[in-house]
Amino acid sequence: MRYVKTCPRCGYLNDEEADVCAQDGEFLGMVPAVPTPDRPPEKALPPLEPTAEAAPAQQPDCTAAPKADPVLYLDCEGSGQCHAIRPGWTVGQAHASNSAEAQLSGIAGVQYVHRRHCRFEQEEGIWYLCPLPQTDYTNPTTINGRAVAPGERAAVRSGDRIALAGVRLTARMLPQ
Repeated sequence: MRYVKTCPRCGYLNDEEADVCAQDGEFLGMVPAVPTPDRPPEKALPPLEPTAEAAPAQQPDCTAAPKADPVLYLDCEGSGQCHAIRPGWTVGQAHASNSAEAQLSGIAGVQYVHRRHCRFEQEEGIWYLCPLPQTDYTNPTTINGRAVAPGERAAVRSGDRIALAGVRLTARMLPQ
């Protein structure tokens, strides 16, 4: 039996190992693989290109669910943990005195992550990582190996590798 991931945007049937849709580039990391429906396999089409022609006016779909707040997912390397992050949330080491919205625990190297290590912001569809100033800031934050200083704001894209001290994370985003 063959398994596939169905693209939530276009409905294209992708291979079960696919991370992005072969049709439109949609992130499939959170889409479960399911048995193939009874229909012939699809061939990949070229990515969709915006056209200069105006699309016909459509009536709004009043039955559609309201658009959800943007979410950034942080996959913790080697632990199987995934944390959903909302705009303005702080990430840090789990501790009873910690007020961070996303608290990391049970991960190798987490003891070097500050209790309020960084904040994630979202502006005009772009996510940003902002390391928070610490009294003794000795535990670095990097994106794809580039250091991000406390108080600095750096853009984060889907697939970026983030390191908070020794904890390695991969950023995943679902297009809105």
